[in-house]
Amino acid sequence: MKRIVIAAWTCLAVTGGVAAGYLWGSGSAQAPTEHDNPAIQTVIERVPCQGTGSCEDDLATCEQQLEFASGVISAQIEEKVGTPVPFPDDIPRQYTADGFEAAVRSALAQCDTVGLEIARIDCSEFPCMAYFSQPEGTYNHGAGALRECDGWRSHFNSGGQSNAGFMTDNGYVEYSMLSPYPISVDRDENASTRWSARLEEGRAWLMDEWNGRELTELEDVDRSLAFWREVREERLLEESGTPDTRGIDEIITREESKRAKLLEDGGSGSE
Repeated sequence: MKRIVIAAWTCLAVTGGVAAGYLWGSGSAQAPTEHDNPAIQTVIERVPCQGTGSCEDDLATCEQQLEFASGVISAQIEEKVGTPVPFPDDIPRQYTADGFEAAVRSALAQCDTVGLEIARIDCSEFPCMAYFSQPEGTYNHGAGALRECDGWRSHFNSGGQSNAGFMTDNGYVEYSMLSPYPISVDRDENASTRWSARLEEGRAWLMDEWNGRELTELEDVDRSLAFWREVREERLLEESGTPDTRGIDEIITREESKRAKLLEDGGSGSE
């Protein structure tokens, strides 16, 4: 795609020179003065036009090349992020752009939200997405509990769920996202592509809003270690006898080795 972009800009530059050379060379406009852009003057000198028609041909060729390059680039972008999904006709109001936020707030008020608070509502296309801030260590439990709450289920059917986090000046923050939609609505490949792309857009919005940044490698390993140690502790408390924690122990050992290597290299792992 880079080659196409470079070619497009090269053609655009030549097109500008050809057009300018044709206008000024044919006498349809005044010649450039000392106040004109020197770069433009240089292009005009390299592309003289005597009114023979060759300039029009070059301009038409470049316009065709630009149109082709634009089409290829648009297709590649569409393949990566999909095309916006319109709201289906005749869906219940709680799934529409006009009714979604009110329904989410109503459901949230009826449920034990484990500290979840609405951070962002995105109804730019279907389905709407509700982002929630949550206490650190909530992981996917907060959104999962909300989905299972009777108050939420009285408003919405199933849908997508996600949780993640990032670092801020005030420490690590977590967020969850729920994106319910009617069971009657089919989901195709484009809808899945759009869902993933919008997740990235939502994350970028939250990071900008909360002054966030991605974790360094060391921070990421530390959080992974804390998580798996917590999981191991919970299993030991919940299961009687001698719980099998070998799989968890292997993960912890691997993360500890990774952490030691990062410290040995003398950096936080930031880029």
